[in-house]
Amino acid sequence: MTGQTSVIIPCYRVQEFLAGALESIARQTVSVREVILIDDGSPDPLSYPSGWNGPPLRLIRTANRGQAAARNLGIAEATGEFIAFLDADDVWEPRKIERQEKALTGCAKAVACYTHCVDQPGFFAFGPYPPENVSPEEFLLSLWYSLFFPTSTVMVRRQSLEQVGGFREDLDYGEDIELWLRLLTVGPFQQVAEPLCWYRQHADQFTNNLLVKMKGSRRARAVMIALHADQLVRAGVDPGKLWDAYRNDILLVYYRRQFDAARWLLLDYWITHRRDFRVLAYLLIALCPATLVTALRGRLQ
Repeated sequence: MTGQTSVIIPCYRVQEFLAGALESIARQTVSVREVILIDDGSPDPLSYPSGWNGPPLRLIRTANRGQAAARNLGIAEATGEFIAFLDADDVWEPRKIERQEKALTGCAKAVACYTHCVDQPGFFAFGPYPPENVSPEEFLLSLWYSLFFPTSTVMVRRQSLEQVGGFREDLDYGEDIELWLRLLTVGPFQQVAEPLCWYRQHADQFTNNLLVKMKGSRRARAVMIALHADQLVRAGVDPGKLWDAYRNDILLVYYRRQFDAARWLLLDYWITHRRDFRVLAYLLIALCPATLVTALRGRLQ
């Protein structure tokens, strides 16, 4: 096999999008070493693409255990120096692999790199992105308060992954941030400041279920605070405000008038943060009739 990069694609009920993802790999300006498809127990098993003339492709079918477990299986099977993750419903620009391999080859201390996302209707741009010369502490703070790049933009040194371990399989959401925090203890992330990934938005995405997403985020934050509090405090997070990132996400749900979810989230947060009277005030407003909530919304700043 030739090429430096193994591409891992976790798949669950995404047959309609997979052809586009694979085609974007075949169109790369440098060849990848291999493509590893992990069929995570799709009800209708994935099939090899007909007429495939791209890089070596392996299809592995497993019981449904979630994206983290699927990616970890791919990591275990990979042979490339670098590992790039691609969700089956996303696509890459042709120079994505070339630009990232160059970035990692040119910076021996970097453990991973990410690209920007394309900003077009039907796709999510992520960001805001920090400056390319951002300090490790500022990068960690940006990551903690705002996940500004998806997994489909990331390329990682396989050696670094082996050093820190893979994705936590007990997390349904936030497992990517938790892994990035561990990788940051080994070395920095490089930024390729070009929109080289198309992150698709569609109705079947897990993150479209807001309440499920936020409950998963809450559990992930609890795990990360338990494991990485010292790392976060060294980067500049106030020890008494480690939960503020999740709190901000809850308030954003409220400000967006998604009151059905906001009521549950505000109550759940206030139960464990009883001295946060502003959250209590928002909760009381959200419990009012919808017309009154709309009238009162925004009064508290």
